[in-house]
Amino acid sequence: MASESTQQRGPVIGLLLHDFQLGGAERVAIRLANAWVQLGCRVVLFAGGAGGLQRQLLSDAVEVVVADPPLVRGLRASPARLAKWVAARAAGMDAFYLPGNSYFTAVGPLSVAGVRIYATITNSLWRIDRSLARNVVFALATRRRLRKAAGVMSMSPALLRQERRVLGNRIAMEAMPNALFERMPGWGRARRQRGRICAVGRLVPQKNFALLLHSFALLRDLPLTLDIAGDGPLRAELQQLAITLGVAERVRFLGAVANASGCMAEAEVVVLTSDYEGYPAVAVEALAAGAFVVSSNCSVGMKDILGGDLGVIVNKQQPAAFAAVLRQCFAREARNDAVKRQAMVRPLLESHVALEAARRHLQFMGLAPR
Repeated sequence: MASESTQQRGPVIGLLLHDFQLGGAERVAIRLANAWVQLGCRVVLFAGGAGGLQRQLLSDAVEVVVADPPLVRGLRASPARLAKWVAARAAGMDAFYLPGNSYFTAVGPLSVAGVRIYATITNSLWRIDRSLARNVVFALATRRRLRKAAGVMSMSPALLRQERRVLGNRIAMEAMPNALFERMPGWGRARRQRGRICAVGRLVPQKNFALLLHSFALLRDLPLTLDIAGDGPLRAELQQLAITLGVAERVRFLGAVANASGCMAEAEVVVLTSDYEGYPAVAVEALAAGAFVVSSNCSVGMKDILGGDLGVIVNKQQPAAFAAVLRQCFAREARNDAVKRQAMVRPLLESHVALEAARRHLQFMGLAPR
């Protein structure tokens, strides 16, 4: 537990980010940082670069230290390079928080500073799109990278069970809700557009938006439209695919959107076609927006999100399978029963409010708010 002096002055928590570019793990980390400050902690955010739209989301009370010269995201071993830079500046920290898998290589370099390190697993350690051999190699590498961590957070009970099998029992682990909302979401008056489908995410291979477009093309006979919120290297390719499939006039590519909740609030259905995910925050955000969710079986954590009439998990990564589920979805009225879904989803949403999630993180890290 934290010492008496730590409790009096409030814990000091270090946080590592590549930069402030759009990304789910980074957005959650910023919400946690803001909430920790509200709870009386001092938070120092070390960033490799200052660029990115999410900088505006950070509280002025969070201290920011940016590498000079910048340590650019994407360079080989950039988290490890960042960590070496941070280690020399980590004196006085009570704990250091790493917000996702891409930061795991920072554990070793940071450990030399003698600070307790905690990390959140944001992508599945055992992926269905990898062979058994590759999964085993990745699991061993992850176990080695995290061996000096004081604790690891898993994003849901189902994921925790899977990750304990991968990492073993030597690392302290606990299921920990992500800070997905600044405050409890309010549903307000529905602005839903009849026949509107929405998808949110970076336009990268992992998200498999090509599968979504092929599935949507099989529903030409229905009066449906599709909004895709997000940007990435596959944008031009996906736009051309929409033209080739003959659905371009009914598909809108919205580009990078700082807050996609408005898009999801207008949709009747939010679709996830990812090949793999950790704990897909967009699914929870879609439920908070009142939308019905149709998702690939991209994570065991999806079972902790969807239940009852909240959504459907599609077990086959095939256009026909998604099209069949969507066709059935638009043929029934359950997706429109927002009042029923609101009551069902409320406990899930409450656990993801930033202050509640931040308190639970502090408890696991052995730090008491002032």
